Amino acid sequence: MDLEYYSYYHIWRNLICGAFEITDLQETLLKRGFSLKLNIPVNSNDFRITQGEEIMVGTEPVKLSYCTFEKDLTPFVGRFGLPDRRTKEEIEYDSMLFGTKPSADTSYKFSITDNTILLGAEDAKDLVELVVQCGFVLQDGGYDILSKLGINYLAICDDIVFQEDYVEALIESLKDRGYNLMEDIRIEQPSQQFVPSEKRRIKVGKNFVTLLPWVFVAQVIPTGLIANVISKARPYWIALSTQSENDLNNVLEYSGLDKLTVSAKETSNKIYRHPIPDEVKLFVWKRDGGRCVRCGSQINLEYDHIIPLSMGGSSTSRNIQLLCEKCNRSKGANIVK
Repeated sequence: MDLEYYSYYHIWRNLICGAFEITDLQETLLKRGFSLKLNIPVNSNDFRITQGEEIMVGTEPVKLSYCTFEKDLTPFVGRFGLPDRRTKEEIEYDSMLFGTKPSADTSYKFSITDNTILLGAEDAKDLVELVVQCGFVLQDGGYDILSKLGINYLAICDDIVFQEDYVEALIESLKDRGYNLMEDIRIEQPSQQFVPSEKRRIKVGKNFVTLLPWVFVAQVIPTGLIANVISKARPYWIALSTQSENDLNNVLEYSGLDKLTVSAKETSNKIYRHPIPDEVKLFVWKRDGGRCVRCGSQINLEYDHIIPLSMGGSSTSRNIQLLCEKCNRSKGANIVK
């Protein structure tokens, strides 16, 4: 049996049922005595990608769809009155309900335990919705689940998390909530970097979210007409996260943020590179004796910011020192005296 044909399916008590609507699947589960109000917490460990995988259900080989949820409910059977094992009477009832012939005794040797439910769908977001509609509770909002199931694009705005499996869908989801990156905006303080695995888990609102490896962060400032018309036209921070650097660059290019990032960096350089006042230069020259404070050279001297301007340094005498060209180049943008 190929379950990839159905939008949704469940395997419960060794019987398979496929459907094209969640409500149809719920109705079948209810008829078979399954409660939709279990409120059992589940996490990413209960989900996996199973596209093309085959299992045995009774004596029948079954080909699973893209992704699957599997949960052993044995510790919870008392909560909704299920017997410890699937009885012969229940098998006969299922056969009557679905118009199938009762299985032979050999089918009691299950590859899936009696009290394990398996839910599947052709799409990761559809599977998560199905699991919720069947009475389970997602821990931490289910964000880690979607990442595990191959959702490769993530965005965070105002403690709202967006997850999609392709670029266009992510940008459209942001737009639907008032965060239109393709309108008149400018950005400030853009940053793009690889985040080590130990630093990816962050708190967003009341939930924890695990970032994908590559992250872009910036403050978005609506401008022009949009700033006067849309209620959410106020500065906000956005974080975009993807599985790879190439994916992140695709998001930035599609949304136009790549060009805005270049513009923001150019503007930042123009804004913060104020000339050092002459009186500060004179004071520093006398204080440092007209020599490089690192090697003592008197050739090709330059006025260096101890704390770089890009890191918030000022052009006061306490933050200026004399360095020769060679020492200044080796120091770069580091805070080294």
